Amino acid sequence: MDVAEAVGYWDPAPYAAFSRLIRGLDPDAPPVAAVVRTAGNGRVGVLPGSFNPLTTAHTLLARVPLDRRLVDGVYFLLAVRTVDKEAPEGLALPDRVWVLDEYCRTRPGLGIVLTNRGLYVEEAEALRAGPVPPGKELWFLVGFDKIIQVFDPRYYADRDVALQRLFGLSRFYVAPRSGRTGADLGVFLSRPENRAFAPHVRYLPLPPEYHDPGLSATAVRQAWAARLVPAGAVPAEVRQFIEATGAFQPPRRTPDGDVVDPYGLRIGLLELVAGSAPPHPPPDAVFRVWTGLVTDDSQGRAGRELLRAGDLTGLLGLFGVGFPPGGQEQIEGSPGKGPSV
Repeated sequence: MDVAEAVGYWDPAPYAAFSRLIRGLDPDAPPVAAVVRTAGNGRVGVLPGSFNPLTTAHTLLARVPLDRRLVDGVYFLLAVRTVDKEAPEGLALPDRVWVLDEYCRTRPGLGIVLTNRGLYVEEAEALRAGPVPPGKELWFLVGFDKIIQVFDPRYYADRDVALQRLFGLSRFYVAPRSGRTGADLGVFLSRPENRAFAPHVRYLPLPPEYHDPGLSATAVRQAWAARLVPAGAVPAEVRQFIEATGAFQPPRRTPDGDVVDPYGLRIGLLELVAGSAPPHPPPDAVFRVWTGLVTDDSQGRAGRELLRAGDLTGLLGLFGVGFPPGGQEQIEGSPGKGPSV
């Protein structure tokens, strides 16, 4: 990706739009879903995840049911509060939506939906009240580790009541994970406490490459921090985004003791710009400010102090950038051209 393309990831318009969508999903409100990009009609597959980042394993789990015509469309589902991952590190939530939107934009049948809840039963309720109304088949697409979580009583006040509700709204395709296959799933579902729900769960065989533990999001984050990401671990759109923004790279310390986190500075800058009244500076101007913020010189340090203070006017003035006299025309679709919401 050249500089002209990379600059699009400093566009405050899509970042602001995705942020507003996320802020509108109150985790304490009743379950609700917000569609970012519509998937196909008919039988709907839903792949929940934190997508931090989106990996090839995720995309394979989404594509296989489509290619085998088990479903007619697949939503990547991102919850604003994910069970067991309430304080995740890595990509900011608006960036995860942004990257997912980039990936789905050119792939028919794939969509994105956000929810305000992290339990599967609550997500099913939100989906049934929104993009997957009663009458449409709803299939969650999960790995073996997640179906264990679904049946774990510690997540529920009354496990059986919650599972009866969940399986009254949806069914599950379960993919292999960590060497656990269809035979293991059969044994798990044959337990007396699980047997009543077995008809709602089916095994989904996947190609061997899905079984690579190096394709987990945790492994990919660790590999990226060490600059040892294997080829094919993430889709091209994800690789381009991470390479452009410096995501997952550890901060560095300047000779005078200041800490510089390029990705964190990008997020702080976009949050500050997006939170201001429009019109916003164009992406190339925001990018120019960011390139100044990540330097080790006195201007970079002064800029970081202004950013920490929330002084947008001073920050833009320091790097010779002014607010535009009018807004930017936004075209649906790609970095720098606005989101598809």
